[in-house]
Amino acid sequence: MAPLSEQPGFDLVLGAPDPGAPGLDRGAAGPAIRHVTVAIDAAGGGGQRAYTYAVPAALADLVDGEAVLVEFGRRQALGIVLGDAPEPDGIVAKPISGRVRADGPLLPPLALRLAAWIAQHYLAPPALVIRAMLPPGMLERLELLAERTAAPIVAPASGVASVSTSLAAADQDLLDQLERGPRPLRDLVSSEGRAGLVRRLRVLEETGLVTLDWTLLAAGVGPRYERWVGLSAAGREAADRLAAGERPHGRPLGPRQVALLRELHADGGEPGGAGLAAAGLGDRHGTATVAGLVRRGLIEVEVRERPRQPLAGRSVGLRGGRPPGADLTTAQAEAVAVVRDAVGAGDPTPLLLDGVTGGGKTAIYVEAIIASLERGRPALVLVPEIALAMPLVDRLRADLA
Repeated sequence: MAPLSEQPGFDLVLGAPDPGAPGLDRGAAGPAIRHVTVAIDAAGGGGQRAYTYAVPAALADLVDGEAVLVEFGRRQALGIVLGDAPEPDGIVAKPISGRVRADGPLLPPLALRLAAWIAQHYLAPPALVIRAMLPPGMLERLELLAERTAAPIVAPASGVASVSTSLAAADQDLLDQLERGPRPLRDLVSSEGRAGLVRRLRVLEETGLVTLDWTLLAAGVGPRYERWVGLSAAGREAADRLAAGERPHGRPLGPRQVALLRELHADGGEPGGAGLAAAGLGDRHGTATVAGLVRRGLIEVEVRERPRQPLAGRSVGLRGGRPPGADLTTAQAEAVAVVRDAVGAGDPTPLLLDGVTGGGKTAIYVEAIIASLERGRPALVLVPEIALAMPLVDRLRADLA
């Protein structure tokens, strides 16, 4: 996914380098009270390193790890504050345009220091490292939120609180839409288009009736869908005739088609019933077989949402790091002793465990995790590829659950 500042439509609203872009802190301009290093979420060479920006007085409470909007070249870009920086010599640093609300820093201080170390050690772009440490897609979900304030509507002539007739009908309609709480701009209804909606909200913000804030929404996991196959009424009749040793009506069926109908019939699925997952049937009988029976009206395909299986509901693995009741081998016991001594002493020196596949390394991992947990410390297990994650989790849970 491209950085947000590189995506179509991003500059449409931000309007860089327009300092009056909606949702930016109006007091951002002014003398700098300090300087910070900012990782820019931008593609290409510009995002390869961090940059120094000035912190205006309006953002004095800005902390490390917060997301901000900054002027980057001729556009506004999303950045993450890495920490304080010295004032640059001979140049005037650009001020931070505004903060992005995200319920506090994106990363805690320790994780932020880890990201900075990784970027320096491996010569990686700082923002790319931070992206890898955040939920997938989080930096893409930047929304401009409009919120109704508690300020009363004031009639310009009298300067006192007045009824809603002092506002244009379009303005009052927007305020009515915001009565139930803050809403992103994409959810607001307006006949003026997005640009007109932004202009109208900006005027309402200047009068104190509305606040506009850029907000990073929490990333969520979307639903998963899969195809399910079941017998149609005609297919049920054909499957019944096959079970009785008779030939179905109509054109002859091929061997794979017969086998597929018999499997669906053995499943006991009535027309419109549960059926079977299409992926498994396609693997066993061929996707062309499924498509052919669909065309003949003998089976029906339905798309259903597949619930994601949380870890709490996942069965514990059948085996752990070693067989139940088995003792550690001599080599394993020696390795575990070294690990326990290092954990007990808080020694951060890396330990390399060398062994062939199936040589019993997982049992040592288990003992290392137990040693860490016994001292009240957590344990983080990394795997070289995602396909190994769940099998290893199943085995660890068999020993640790």
